[in-house]
Amino acid sequence: MVDGLPAMNVLIAGRRVLVAGYGGTGRAWPNDLRGLSAGCVAEVDAPQGLEAVMDGFDVRSRRRRL
Repeated sequence: MVDGLPAMNVLIAGRRVLVAGYGGTGRAWPNDLRGLSAGCVAEVDAPQGLEAVMDGFDVRSRRRRL
């Protein structure tokens, strides 16, 4: 998923990343970004939020995060 990021010349490590939507297809991005040492935050609805918390992500609403 994040193979194109090095071509953008952006350092990802140590940054906070907001990933909106932790669904069936949206969980690859947070996992890939966590592998690059980025602090990941998933903003989701309640059932998917619980699953994201169980996967070890910091889950908060968009209003509290911004």
